[in-house]
Amino acid sequence: MLALTKKEDKDSFNVSIIGEHAAALTVNAEGKHPYTMADMSLGENIYSVSLSRKGTYLITSYYSTARACTAPCSPKRRAARNCAA
Repeated sequence: MLALTKKEDKDSFNVSIIGEHAAALTVNAEGKHPYTMADMSLGENIYSVSLSRKGTYLITSYYSTARACTAPCSPKRRAARNCAA
């Protein structure tokens, strides 16, 4: 699996987007970084979705993964990032 892609790399994956607000979507935006493993693993990750019995509520279970602090990491910065000491 390739974790990084370059602008000059080509593939055969085609996507069509249809909807009221499709014009607000930006595709191939300039100045963006390559898609990395950190992009896939950090942040909120959904691992379970189910409906209530009557279908009124959507129950979503997720976990959050934060980037590990690197030394030196001040107590204030550690608290802001929710890192362990």
